[in-house]
Amino acid sequence: MNVLEFWGRLIWGGMLGILSVSQFSEKHPESGIAAIMTAFFIVLSPVSLRRDDQRPRPLSSLKNDFDIYMLLAWSRGILGLLLGVGAIGMLESTPKKEYNDTWAALIILVLGWLLVSPLGDRVFTYSRHDKTTHGKWSWSSRSGVLYLARFAGLIITMCGAGILNGKDANVPDAIFVLIAGVALIFIKQIKYFFSGIKQAPRKPTPIVRLKPPVYVKEVKPEQPAPVITTVSQPVEAEVKKASNLAEHYKALQLLPLAEKGKAFGTFLNRLFDTEGLMTSGDFTVKETVISGSFELEGQIYILSAKWGTEKSDEDALLVFNSKVESRSTWARGIFISEAGFTNDGLALFAQGKRTSIIGMDGRDLQLVVEGKLSLTDAIKRKARRAVETNNFFVPLRELI
Repeated sequence: MNVLEFWGRLIWGGMLGILSVSQFSEKHPESGIAAIMTAFFIVLSPVSLRRDDQRPRPLSSLKNDFDIYMLLAWSRGILGLLLGVGAIGMLESTPKKEYNDTWAALIILVLGWLLVSPLGDRVFTYSRHDKTTHGKWSWSSRSGVLYLARFAGLIITMCGAGILNGKDANVPDAIFVLIAGVALIFIKQIKYFFSGIKQAPRKPTPIVRLKPPVYVKEVKPEQPAPVITTVSQPVEAEVKKASNLAEHYKALQLLPLAEKGKAFGTFLNRLFDTEGLMTSGDFTVKETVISGSFELEGQIYILSAKWGTEKSDEDALLVFNSKVESRSTWARGIFISEAGFTNDGLALFAQGKRTSIIGMDGRDLQLVVEGKLSLTDAIKRKARRAVETNNFFVPLRELI
């Protein structure tokens, strides 16, 4: 969030607060409550920013930060403000009309709250591209479809409210139109919800508890190993005899992908145990994700780690960030992606959105096991940089 948006939200929030006082004084409690609540949602973002001891970006940053995504965010905020003010006017004039349009005003009001609140930044997400490669005004077909669907959803929802606004309101038709509009607004979230339901029972995978140290079982001389595992035998032996973390991590890179998950979990258990970090128990492995939690200087961190050759994308980060934010307000998260993060993922929190997680990649782990910086100091420096800049991932080499 830059200075312009920061002070703009505070000023508009103050003006709506003054409006609410006048509405109460004129004995319009409904519109007064609507005005004060709209003011609350408008100032929520700048207040949260200051609560986290962060400062808005200077006005000079607009030269580099302003792009199509910021333009859409500002347009969404202005539309939400107009809807909120319009709903306040409808509630104020309701007693003077022959018919009751309170429900229509409430629907428009809630729609305005969604657009101006921090929740809007999480609902109206797009697929960001690398600005360096594609330019700040690039637009993918996926983002275009999402934009059109959500814009149509807003229009349809307002039409549903319009159907309720009249003497001869057709309630069943209005409900049908409202459901269609809301479905289009939340199309991406609905997609994730139903895809998750379908995939969950299709591939059940038991959770494997890891107990460090875990070593690869030796093959007895009288029982030759199958052909499928003979290639990895020297590597398995190297993992077993690794005397320090650097050798252990180096040996992991040579393991076949199918064997790497359990071994990577063992390495993380050993790494955190060496650092003296208080974990909630051994980290667990489920499919391609390692999860757990640990404590650092009284701060609880939720951990999620992925191995493999695919970089973690914005969807994985959104899911993990939502998981962390659904816990206690003092919880933080650390996402370890050995292959790194996609450009979309790195740009996810670059538009002033609050992040509750920090990221680490394979290069960061390499610097830690080589002794360039302890894991504890690495996490503390990354957390501090995240608070200062709101960037969830900064390469560790830039913090040494």
